[in-house]
Amino acid sequence: MASQQPPPPGTQPPRRITAVSLTRENFAPYGQVICALPTPSQSANQGTAQRYNHVAKVENHRAEGPNPAQPNLCVFRCTPPPLPFTIKLLERHPHSTQFFVPMTTTSYLVIVALNDPATDKPDPATLKAFVAGHAQGVSYGAGTWHHPMVAMGAGHTDFCVMVYERREKCEVPGEDCEEVFYDQEKWVLVDVPDADPNAGSR
Repeated sequence: MASQQPPPPGTQPPRRITAVSLTRENFAPYGQVICALPTPSQSANQGTAQRYNHVAKVENHRAEGPNPAQPNLCVFRCTPPPLPFTIKLLERHPHSTQFFVPMTTTSYLVIVALNDPATDKPDPATLKAFVAGHAQGVSYGAGTWHHPMVAMGAGHTDFCVMVYERREKCEVPGEDCEEVFYDQEKWVLVDVPDADPNAGSR
């Protein structure tokens, strides 16, 4: 079964947030939504295409130095988990942006938070969840806290991903990846309206 287990006796029920549809406006504090319309465009390819420029910021603060980070265009294949989804951790990349563009035709879940300057950890008051459509990619701003990609639907979702890493250490996250793991009493459930709660268990 995909349903969440009830909290142990004597404990508080987990905090819950509801995912909302992703738009350029509501995601602006966290990064950019990668999509075609309605940004300005120019004609291309002998009039058979429209080109949309600068749809997201691209930043790499480790391009120089003895161990520079290089762009790594990679693919993540993500399997959908049960819903409601449980947030147990968040991560950030202080020195670079990251973008994720879906390569399949299902929606997916985007979870983000801003940094709390007082603690240098995610600010719980800014924790948000968004449902992104298959025609929407996302670019996380440098330093934006976020959850690893969460697929939705009955099958896997492939994402084309641009990250900046040292080529010889692509599997080592520590240089530009900070993670915060939450104790169980601080887990957060994400409700997704109209989603099939059993999709991730098939």
